[in-house]
Amino acid sequence: MTKDLSPEYFTCLLGTEIVSVEAMTRGGNSRAIKVTAANGARYAAKVYPGPTADGLDRREVEFNALQFLGNRGFDSVPAPVVSDAAGHCAVFEYIEGNPIASHEVTNEDIIQVSRFLIQIGEIGRDSESTALPNAAEACFSAQAIVENLTSRLERLRAVREDTALTGFLEGEFLPSFHRAAEMSNTKTVELALEHRTLSPSDFGFHNALRRPDGRLAFLDFEYFGWDDPAKMVSDFLLHPAMELTPEMKNRFVENMAGSLKRDPAFAERLETVFPLFGLKWCLILLNAFLPQYRLQRGLSDAELAGIFGNQLEKARLMLSTVESGYARFPYRDEENTVNVN
Repeated sequence: MTKDLSPEYFTCLLGTEIVSVEAMTRGGNSRAIKVTAANGARYAAKVYPGPTADGLDRREVEFNALQFLGNRGFDSVPAPVVSDAAGHCAVFEYIEGNPIASHEVTNEDIIQVSRFLIQIGEIGRDSESTALPNAAEACFSAQAIVENLTSRLERLRAVREDTALTGFLEGEFLPSFHRAAEMSNTKTVELALEHRTLSPSDFGFHNALRRPDGRLAFLDFEYFGWDDPAKMVSDFLLHPAMELTPEMKNRFVENMAGSLKRDPAFAERLETVFPLFGLKWCLILLNAFLPQYRLQRGLSDAELAGIFGNQLEKARLMLSTVESGYARFPYRDEENTVNVN
């Protein structure tokens, strides 16, 4: 990975004089950088970590995905500019806009995100789309989700020095996991190709900006590819970075279900996989306990203790969502679908 993120590096990469390089975010995954040229042009650069859990090159996936979408007229995503494989860096159009807090989300925003996902699904019929990869950790059967959960669970169970984590996994998570796995063990048929969709995967208002004119722009396509639309919908509903009202979540499900009528098993499949993906989010929230998390961030023991407590509480809240879903799936009503075309 490139260590040189100087104006000189970006001047060479872009072929124009760069006068300013400013870090925008630095999270657990990619680093975002604002790059300003002498002529006033601005760019958004990203420096990527290693591959995804299933070996996908994040930089290559995102750059190719945005080229694919841009070539098909999508102006709600940043245009790709240049990619540097050796430096694990890519440069994109800089989009002016503000982050969107959950309490700011409107019904019109729900329509915009629904329309965006529906349009992506439609271009999946393009013959060139078959060359695109599966989304990161795509699962096309309930059994595949259970296997993914099992793998994640075993990595966390290996962290034996944290008794709070062990207590949660053994005493709270495992009973729910066994119940969900048993309930889905008859749903082993792999999803047919014609019912799969292109998906941004990590999608939601946490990865969007509101432009000055109110239109939304969607960011972060490192995990883009083919996936089950039931996973795409489940992740939007469950994502811990968003706190949407039940009415907005219902509106989203209604919009998506209305667009997926050619898949007669979608509603039943969504009800089956929803708790499984809720359990997956529990484990994702606990990634902070893994040794690589500590190495990446170089945090003190006191800082880590605070993070561990926070993440464990979030996982517990997610587990309660899963448990309530067993009693009654909350998004079963498909009436009053909003026209998003």
